[in-house]
Amino acid sequence: MKITIHRGTNQIGGCVTEYEYKGWHLFVDYGEELPGGPKTGDLQVEGLTHGDLSKSALLITHYHGDHIGNITKLSDSLPIYMGEVARDMALPTSSALQFYMIMSGQEKPFKLSIAELKSWLGIPQDKYRKDGRDRIDHLEERVLRPVKRMLDETCPYTFTYEKLRENQNNSKSPVVGFELRPVYQAKFRDQELERVHLTAKVSIGFISPQVINYMKQQMGFDKKSLSPHKDLLIQAVNLLPDVLGTLADIQGRRRKPNGTEMGIGWVIQAIKGEVKKAEKALEKSSVKK
Repeated sequence: MKITIHRGTNQIGGCVTEYEYKGWHLFVDYGEELPGGPKTGDLQVEGLTHGDLSKSALLITHYHGDHIGNITKLSDSLPIYMGEVARDMALPTSSALQFYMIMSGQEKPFKLSIAELKSWLGIPQDKYRKDGRDRIDHLEERVLRPVKRMLDETCPYTFTYEKLRENQNNSKSPVVGFELRPVYQAKFRDQELERVHLTAKVSIGFISPQVINYMKQQMGFDKKSLSPHKDLLIQAVNLLPDVLGTLADIQGRRRKPNGTEMGIGWVIQAIKGEVKKAEKALEKSSVKK
């Protein structure tokens, strides 16, 4: 047997270990690197992130971001297993895990267009389409319903959803998106699993999809320009009561009288300013108590 530690020997977090025996590969954990620590970049491992996956599997030891945080980047064809601390819960697709991670930290319903939903789940925009139109029946049959059924049967956090139409009063109007509503199932309560939402604090992919989509679509960011500011965005999500409202206000202030816009660097500084204000307000509140 050959054991390879791909990441985790010189840092805390981002753990990836491989056990290879006669051509078979068992990978243990595929974690996100922790904020504030050393970064090794986008880790590529043959048999895990690319190449032949037919003799590979991934075992997740527990639900912390530094062990599970990158799992949504992996192919759905890779078998994924999780330990007994998760009550033998297996989420065999990255889509199911992505839904679970978001719902475990979500309190209010939120809306996603079809394009946003596909982008969030890593589904190509041309998939589940025919003759230039989205096949809503296929999207439901192959993504939403299987994921919901899986979470309904095993997890403390699941969801319901409603189709959003161009004309919500017309049942034949084209579907343009979905409203997702988080549901808590007390019968599956597990203290370790209830801490899973902390994983969302670690990875950009698990910050509210509305926030990421707004910054990409309205403010001109992409994954590369967002990643260096992950820690700041985590602070903003934790401290600001209305992150989207704050971003919309910043976007409005960003526009110059001549119609041009301040750059991405200006936006980041503006977010930092709002976070500092929130921190000071929190300090004052603590002193009064």
